[in-house]
Amino acid sequence: MSVLTRAHERFYREELTTVETSHILVQPENRGTGVAITAAILRILRSDVEAIVAFFPCDHYYTDGDGFALTIRSAIGFAGEHPTSLILLGAQAHYPEVEYGWIEPGPAVRDLPLWRVNRFWEKPSLQEAQALFRRRCLWNTFVTIGHAETFLELLCAEIPDVVSSVAAALTDNDLDSAYRGVRTVDFSREVLVPQHHRLLVVRDAVSGWADLGNPTRVIDTLTRNNIEPPWLSEVRSQANVAKS
Repeated sequence: MSVLTRAHERFYREELTTVETSHILVQPENRGTGVAITAAILRILRSDVEAIVAFFPCDHYYTDGDGFALTIRSAIGFAGEHPTSLILLGAQAHYPEVEYGWIEPGPAVRDLPLWRVNRFWEKPSLQEAQALFRRRCLWNTFVTIGHAETFLELLCAEIPDVVSSVAAALTDNDLDSAYRGVRTVDFSREVLVPQHHRLLVVRDAVSGWADLGNPTRVIDTLTRNNIEPPWLSEVRSQANVAKS
């Protein structure tokens, strides 16, 4: 399922022409990741109460797609073995980034490449990021996997008002009304942080994950991976003109 925002339609319209409408959920407005995930989970549970769900942010890049897929398959397997937990993907950190969220792993689960989560750190200071990097903490990719019912349980525990509003809107097929009144929710901050004891993390050391959250990072990722779209040359030319 693709969870989208109506204002972005010009960007996704052509990409989804062959996708069934039942696999598309268009939000009237952006109300944060918490509301988007709530709407998706409620829609999925209508058709499959036993579904295992994986959420993938759309603005990420993976250098090694096959390696990423292998890690995801392992995470889905762990979700099946630990149905009351959510599984997070934590990327191996390569430097003390202050614009990413961080995951502090706790004890390992038996002899598996799977750890409990001690704590989240949202966009730490440089000093904090340096300490997290030294302790081999992980970048939070926000890729989250688990049983749909487990997602709903955590959502109901932390944002029951949002769940009720969105559930009623889906029943009445009127998301517009619900989104006008619902508050904005950050899923990581308002749901995962207080429920960290229900979380497990898998370390991703192979995919080359990057968050394309701003233009500078997009250009840096393209350059490091020798990707040269036509518009990048134009951007560089304009930058050189501005410098001169």
